[in-house]
Amino acid sequence: MSAEQRAGTGGRAEREPMEAVAERFGFQVKRVQLLFAGRYAETLERHGLSPGEFTVLTLVGEEPGASQRHLGRQLYIDRTSVVSLVDALESKELVVRSRSATDRRAIAVAPTAAGRRVLDRATAEVRDMEEDFLGVLPAARRAVLRGALTELVRAYSDEV
Repeated sequence: MSAEQRAGTGGRAEREPMEAVAERFGFQVKRVQLLFAGRYAETLERHGLSPGEFTVLTLVGEEPGASQRHLGRQLYIDRTSVVSLVDALESKELVVRSRSATDRRAIAVAPTAAGRRVLDRATAEVRDMEEDFLGVLPAARRAVLRGALTELVRAYSDEV
C-alpha cells in the first residue's frame, strides 16, 4: 500500500470491515465452533441423540456406574443439567440408574446393552465426521491443532 493510500486511514491498510473482524481469534474460534457444531448435531441426530446426551453416554460408557455428581464435575455442568440429560437417556432406554454400591446417597448411571450399541455406532460416525471436517488440513496440522486445543483446555479448565 502506498503512502497516498494510507493517508486517509491513519496509516492503517484499507480493507473491508469484515476483514478486521475475521482476523480476530475469538471470531475465528466461534465461527469454526458454529460450523462444527452444526455437523456434530446432525450426525448425532441420526442416532437419536443430542450433543449433551452423547457426551454423557460417552462418559458413562467409559465409567459405568459413575455417579451423577461425578458426571457433572467431569463435564462442567450443573446437577440439574446432568439429571435432565440422564432422564433423556433413561427414557430412550440407553442408561439405567441405581443406588451406588459404595455410597447409598449417590445415584450410579450405567449404559444398557442398547446404549452401548448406540454409543458405538454414533462414536464411529462422529469420528468420521471429525476427520472429514478436519480433512482440509494436512495430517501434521491436524495433530498440531488437536495438541494446541488440548493444552488450552487443560490450562483453563479450572476457570469453568
